[in-house]
Amino acid sequence: MQAPAKPRKPASNGYTKVFDCRKRRVRGRWRCHGRFFANLTVADDLGKKTSRWVPLNSGTLTKAIEDYRRLLVERDDDRLRPLGLTPTLADYIDLAALDAHVTQQRLARHATADDSSAQSELTEPTDAKRRHSYANQLTSSDKRQTSIEKERA
Repeated sequence: MQAPAKPRKPASNGYTKVFDCRKRRVRGRWRCHGRFFANLTVADDLGKKTSRWVPLNSGTLTKAIEDYRRLLVERDDDRLRPLGLTPTLADYIDLAALDAHVTQQRLARHATADDSSAQSELTEPTDAKRRHSYANQLTSSDKRQTSIEKERA
């Protein structure tokens, strides 16, 4: 004999459907922790379509509907801001070229370390820090392109 069926409790931390004042479902809008979200289907650069949860910057249902419609127009015009994971540092820097450059510097430093003075050893690390700073590597990399530059292209 089977146990009687129990009603299932909704997840308190999950997304819940949004209903209007007449208890009708509002398509594409969801609520989680007091914020509105839109579930959009977005195509990436390769044309692969994925579903993304996009937070809507609104506190009321009418503003959430306006934000959702704006997102749909931006998606159709291919002006939608990038959604998903942010790029890592390795995406911006060619690690193989950087590693080869550092290796060459170390070899040159060790070759001249025998006849160099103590003062030149003190100034070298500051020069290396300036050459290998994060900002300098990003600006020298051709892979970096801001979202504003992508919109202009």
